[in-house]
Amino acid sequence: MKKFKILSLIMTSTITLTACGGGAETDLTEKSKDLNKEIKVLKSKIEDQKTDLITKQNTLNATDNELKQLQGSMQMANHEYTMHFNSYAASLALAIKDFSTIESKLSEQNDIQIKETLSTIKSDVKGTIQQYNHVFKNSEPPSTFTDVHRQVNDANHKFDKAFSLIHNGYETSDTKKITQGKAMLHDAIDAFDKLTIE
Repeated sequence: MKKFKILSLIMTSTITLTACGGGAETDLTEKSKDLNKEIKVLKSKIEDQKTDLITKQNTLNATDNELKQLQGSMQMANHEYTMHFNSYAASLALAIKDFSTIESKLSEQNDIQIKETLSTIKSDVKGTIQQYNHVFKNSEPPSTFTDVHRQVNDANHKFDKAFSLIHNGYETSDTKKITQGKAMLHDAIDAFDKLTIE
């Protein structure tokens, strides 16, 4: 009977182990199927993200191209620059002409009319330069006039400094400043006369 009990205990244990082992296998199979489904869902999400990223990159590239085209169109046309330059040059020529009428009188110190004329000329030159520069805050000169534009900017700096020196020299009765300003002004005029706009 002891053998029977041992044998029945072994059989019961085997049946129990077999029954339990099959359930664990079923659970593992279900978990594996669930994990495979999750992997498919995640792969799908990754593909969607890749597609979204490519779309955004294409949109960014298109926007960059549009911006480059807009910047290219912000370049002033040749005829616009020529007209703008001619207007600027005419205003500057009037200021220089006004200065030439009083240049020989600069040795007369404390003449109120000369002081007022110098102040007006200095203000006119500053205004002309600012008006010239204002157009180029939103646009570029044409590539054919890039060198001319650079030379105009150099001359403008000299004109502004020259008239400031002359004005300040006259105000303070400093003949050295007046002489320096006149020399700088004549250099600027010479440089400006060499510019050619066609």
